[in-house]
Amino acid sequence: MLTSATLAVGSGFEYIRKRIGLDYVRESVLPSHFDYQSQAMLYVPPDLPDPRTPQFAAKAADRIRKILEITRGRAFVLFTSYAQMNEIYQRLLGELEFPLLLQGDAPKMALLEEFRLTPNAVLFATSSFWQGVMYRASSLAA
Repeated sequence: MLTSATLAVGSGFEYIRKRIGLDYVRESVLPSHFDYQSQAMLYVPPDLPDPRTPQFAAKAADRIRKILEITRGRAFVLFTSYAQMNEIYQRLLGELEFPLLLQGDAPKMALLEEFRLTPNAVLFATSSFWQGVMYRASSLAA
């Protein structure tokens, strides 16, 4: 059995079936229970400096702070680098009125539970943390 929040392309599994050689399968695409229109925002800033430059962390932290003030927290802030995650978390610690949670400070499931139960919480994590969240959510839905 395969379950995932991201295996389907469009409305089916033809792409993944061809990639792994499955011809005869029983499959089902379930609708998302998540209201993306009113509960999600994706922001990709067009004008931040290259992440490898020394100026990046300060400018990214400032932009993240502004977005979190607009959304009143309630966010995953995802990084591809542990070093940048930690640096930006440290820059924002004490700058925001929202509870800030950091990957690595507690087990993943404990952080997720605290995030879920804490109003306006902000969770700083890496993309690998998020991939685990999506895997767990898809496994629970199956």
